[in-house]
Amino acid sequence: MLCLMIAAFGGCSDAKNDRTDIPATSPSAEAAVGNEIPSPASSDAARPQAGVSSHQYVLRQDGAYGYEPALSEDDIRAGKAVKALVMMRYVGFRDGTHTLLIVDEDDPGVVGRVTCAVPCEFAKFQTVVDGKVTSTETLRMTPGSLVGSMFEDAIAGRLVPYRKTAGSRQRGKVAKSDDVDTRDE
Repeated sequence: MLCLMIAAFGGCSDAKNDRTDIPATSPSAEAAVGNEIPSPASSDAARPQAGVSSHQYVLRQDGAYGYEPALSEDDIRAGKAVKALVMMRYVGFRDGTHTLLIVDEDDPGVVGRVTCAVPCEFAKFQTVVDGKVTSTETLRMTPGSLVGSMFEDAIAGRLVPYRKTAGSRQRGKVAKSDDVDTRDE
């Protein structure tokens, strides 16, 4: 699952067709909802905008948002019809930076933290294992990619920051995101 998270953001480039510029959703799905999302690199994207209803995520569950990765040519040749959703929690917007957490549902000790400073031309992806950063990569943002769609939703104000509830127990911490519970209740 960790490699899936990294592949979604441009790492694990061993695979021939891993690309961050592949659309997160199919063209027919975007046409059905009539999405015209501005590029995350646009200068008017400094703060989330209220009242925008169109979004790129396909599922919202327990404070997390699910994004559907596109099928690669290898997936299609293998007869694969769908891929598992990439689930993300939006930490919020602070000091000009949007922060997302990608949680490995099979291993809650592994988290991908992705940050993008406005105007979001580049995103920093950190792999955090048991509270320690094990790798860091900086990637160019590509509108329409999986991570690009996540940040488009964040910039447009379509995501609600995930917060621990008062009654939740203390769990694994992620550096600089200790106000965010990285595991499901």
